[in-house]
Amino acid sequence: MVAFFCVSVLNNFRRFFNKFLKGEKEAVIMKKVFSVFCVLTALMVLSVAGQAFGSNHQSDEFNLEDYTFDGEFMFDLNSMYFVNGIGQPLNVRGVLEVFYEEQSEKQSIGVLDLWGYKSGRLNDGEWDGTYAGDWVFDPAGCGICDEGRGLFNDLLQFEKHLEVTLLGLNEELGLPEGNFILAGTIEEDGDFKGAAVPIPASVLLLGTGLVGLLGLRRKKSA
Repeated sequence: MVAFFCVSVLNNFRRFFNKFLKGEKEAVIMKKVFSVFCVLTALMVLSVAGQAFGSNHQSDEFNLEDYTFDGEFMFDLNSMYFVNGIGQPLNVRGVLEVFYEEQSEKQSIGVLDLWGYKSGRLNDGEWDGTYAGDWVFDPAGCGICDEGRGLFNDLLQFEKHLEVTLLGLNEELGLPEGNFILAGTIEEDGDFKGAAVPIPASVLLLGTGLVGLLGLRRKKSA
């Protein structure tokens, strides 16, 4: 459409200036001038359209830091849970309400359910403190919607800190950043408050937790 507009303008101006320009050289120059004008106009239109699309696209996206998680975890369970008819030991359970805050308004967007079992083993066969399992996200106010499902394999608690990577949850929440780590504080009674943390920013937290686990293990062995 931009090209059609430029050609139309060029032809009209050429007809108009041909009445006043006697030489062919002047007509060629004028034609080049209007050609450059059309190219610049096209670039400006595309630039404005791109900025408009980008701003609209960004407004439709959610921000990672605006998500919070509030609920509780239960450990030392000795039961079973089933996924697609396949049973797994149930050693940890978490039920978290997911909130999204926009313009200082906090709203619940669904409930996140986690079922897990003791997974990681050291070389001597001793459990290393990590859990793996399944998660289910039930969106709020959507009774007939399909629940989002996924896996985790690194749930780890040390002292009052808990973190886990919920694979695929970012897609359920409309996040474009990719997988993130759910990290937060957990009290002795299991109450948990956490937030979504970008994976690179959480590497330091994970390292600190591993150091703490090693320290606790040394105390036990001593």
